[in-house]
Amino acid sequence: MRSTIESPISKKLRKAILNTLGSAGNLTLSTQVLQEFFVAVTRKLTPPLSSETAYALARLRLRPAKHDSVLVK
Repeated sequence: MRSTIESPISKKLRKAILNTLGSAGNLTLSTQVLQEFFVAVTRKLTPPLSSETAYALARLRLRPAKHDSVLVK
C-alpha cells in the first residue's frame, strides 16, 4: 500500500503516457503483471469480476511478448 499522497498532475501525466504508449501498440505487460491483475479483480474487488470478464479485459489489445534477455534486464 502506498503511503505517499499522489499529485493530481503526476497522475494525469502517467495516464497520458500510458494512453499514448497503448494507442501506439508500444506497451508490454509481463505475465506476472497480468496474473496479479487477474487475482486482484477476481478476488479483491467488491464485488469481484467474473473470471470471464477479467479474462476479456486482460485480452484487450494484448499481444504476447517474446521472452528474451532484453525484457529480463
